[in-house]
Amino acid sequence: MVSTFLPRVNSGKIFYSTNGGTSYASYNVNSSVNYTRSFPPTALFWLTGSDGNLYNTLKNNVSLIQHNISSSSVNSVYFANSNVGLSAAISGKVFKTSTRGAAGLCLIREFLP
Repeated sequence: MVSTFLPRVNSGKIFYSTNGGTSYASYNVNSSVNYTRSFPPTALFWLTGSDGNLYNTLKNNVSLIQHNISSSSVNSVYFANSNVGLSAAISGKVFKTSTRGAAGLCLIREFLP
């Protein structure tokens, strides 16, 4: 079971640990995407991508599920609990899920420059 995810900027790699961070292995996902943030709620890991996507994966798996939410880089992801989460993109869009991403993410606010 994966206990820690560390996205690595500019390489398309994600480093993960199955022993609480004592050692890490790398998983090459997509070399054209910069994975910049991660958030570990109880059942899922969430990663942001420079390609306008938000990604999630179960803790016992390293394959990523892609959620296309923006045409520009996704900057942040935060979960208030295991179901409710928010994500923001450079485009000024803020998205929310209340189903851990299972029913997708809804645009809740758009800040225009």
